[in-house]
Amino acid sequence: MARWAAEHEVIFVIGNHDIELSYAEVQSALRECLAGFVSPEERSGLTENVTFCPWFFFDGQIYIEHGHQYDPLNAFRSPLDPALSTTGSCGYGIEPQTDLPIGSLFVRYLFNRIETGEPFADNVKPATRFLTWLITRHPIRAYRYLFTDGLSMLERLKRNWRRAQETADPTYSDCHQDRFRELRDRLSSTPDLGDRNWSQLLDQLDALREPSLMYRPKGFLWKALRALVGPVTIPILSLVPLVFAILGFTLTISPLLLALFPYSLRGLFEVVSATPYWWAFSESVRWVFLAEILIFLLIRYLAVRGSGSQPEKIRLREKAREIQRLLGAKAILMGHSHDTDLWRINRSSEYFNTGTWTKIFGAGDPLERAEKELTFALITPENTGLKVKLMKWEGESCEARLAYLFADPS
Repeated sequence: MARWAAEHEVIFVIGNHDIELSYAEVQSALRECLAGFVSPEERSGLTENVTFCPWFFFDGQIYIEHGHQYDPLNAFRSPLDPALSTTGSCGYGIEPQTDLPIGSLFVRYLFNRIETGEPFADNVKPATRFLTWLITRHPIRAYRYLFTDGLSMLERLKRNWRRAQETADPTYSDCHQDRFRELRDRLSSTPDLGDRNWSQLLDQLDALREPSLMYRPKGFLWKALRALVGPVTIPILSLVPLVFAILGFTLTISPLLLALFPYSLRGLFEVVSATPYWWAFSESVRWVFLAEILIFLLIRYLAVRGSGSQPEKIRLREKAREIQRLLGAKAILMGHSHDTDLWRINRSSEYFNTGTWTKIFGAGDPLERAEKELTFALITPENTGLKVKLMKWEGESCEARLAYLFADPS
C-alpha cells in the first residue's frame, strides 16, 4: 500500500469497524506508518495521496459509502464526529471519547472475547445464529461468557448511555456541524460537483440514515432493555426464566416421577403440597412455564419465517435508490452487510455491495456462499464514462474474474 500510495491516491472510506480513522491523530499515525516503507523522496507525495472520507466519496458518477449508518445497531449519532461533544476531536474538549453504538460495544467487549474460545464465531452470519447455536449446544459455556465478558459489556453499555445523556448534545455535536460545513464547502468548490445545492443535498442525504438505537430505541423491548441493562439486573433477569423453566418442567412430569419413584418422592410431595398457597404457586409456575414455551415457539417461528427474507439487503437497496435519485450517480457502492449484491436501480444506474473477504458460514448453499466471498468492485474508464464490475479474487491463481450471482426474483 505504501508503494502504491507514493504514486497514486489512496482514499479510506471510514466504516463502523475503523471509526478511529476519523481522528486527525490516527490519520497522521497511519501516514507515518506508511511512510516508513518508502524512500524519503517518496514520502511527501505519499502524505498528500492518502486521504480520508468520514462519510462518503463522490466524484459525480461513483458514490461510495460503507453503509453502517443505515443499520440502527451500528449507526453513529454524529457520523462526521464520533466523539462525545464535551471531548470532541475538533478541540472543544480534552482527550476524545468515542461515542460507540451498541453493535460496536457488543463486538468489542463481548464477541471478540468469545472468539478467543470460539474461533469461528465471526464466520457465522448473522451473529444471532451463532449465539443461538452456543446457547442450545453449550449452555454452561454461554452462561460463563454472560457472567464474565457479558457483565463487562453491559457495564460499558450502561456507562456510555449515562455519559451520553449527561454530556452529549441531543442532536449533533458542535464538531459535527463544523465538519458538515467543511464538507459542504469542499464539495461546492470541487469541479464538476459545485453546480449542485450541497447544503440541501447533504441535509437530504443525512436524513436517509437510521437513528441509532443507542439514543432512540425502537419498540417496548429496546426501551425496557435500556432501562434494565446493567451488570446485576440482566443476569438476574436471565436466571428467572431458567428457574421457572426448571420448576415448570418438574411439576409437569411430577406424575411420571411419582410413578417411577413412588416411595421416595410421595412423602415429600405430600408434605410440600400440604403447605399453604401451594396450589396457587404451582399453578402460577405452570402458566409461566407454558408462556415460556409459547414465546420460544413464537420466536422460532419468526426466525424460520424471516430466514428467507433479507431486510438488510432490501434496506440498503432502497437507500441506494434514494441516493441515486438525489445525486444522479451511475453506481452506488456499499459494504457493511457482508452480503455481496448487484442490483439495477434503473436503466443507467446500479447498486453494488462488495461483500466480505472473511469466510462466512451462512444458511444458504455453500457453493453460493463461496461465490460471494473475496469480492470487490473494479472501476475502469471507458469511452462512455466509468464502468463498474463486480469481481471475485482467485487466490491460487492471483487473478480476478467476474463474480457469478444468482438472479434475485425480488
